[in-house]
Amino acid sequence: MRRLFVALGIAACATASLAEAQQYPTRPIRVIVPGSAGSATGGITDVVAGQMHFMFNSIPAVLPLVKAGKVRGLGVGGSKRSLAAPDIPTIAETLPGFECVNWYAMLAPAGTPQAVITKVNAEMGKMIADPPFAQRLIDLGSEPQSSTPAGLRDYMRKESERWSRVIKSAGIKIER
Repeated sequence: MRRLFVALGIAACATASLAEAQQYPTRPIRVIVPGSAGSATGGITDVVAGQMHFMFNSIPAVLPLVKAGKVRGLGVGGSKRSLAAPDIPTIAETLPGFECVNWYAMLAPAGTPQAVITKVNAEMGKMIADPPFAQRLIDLGSEPQSSTPAGLRDYMRKESERWSRVIKSAGIKIER
């Protein structure tokens, strides 16, 4: 089998995408990561300059370049197409089952009073439900959604279990 050599950039926030991709080996791939590819901005610069073939990165980081025609969006990691870039297919349309998304959460120290958590969660929910605010998030490439503290805890637990399985099945080890 012929080896495929790829110059690939991985932003720090997108290393999970590469781990997920390792589950779908169609042929052996040797990944070459140029020096500046370890940072989101350095890697993007290398893709624009043609020094790297492609890069995993977050939609907000690259959407302006996609819209300007400087890079081409090949696929998004979510289970559905992005509201900000509906013409870009999901990676799952090519690799069924692929899902890798960036998500953000508001966390508080252990021992924070439940009344404070409830109040902050309610205010965050109102903010995300506000149409101008939600549209601004969409325009930036994010998908607005809110949850409950219990829902977030369950999601984080499931994500931890999922990525533990991916790491084990891909044979990923910490190198020092």
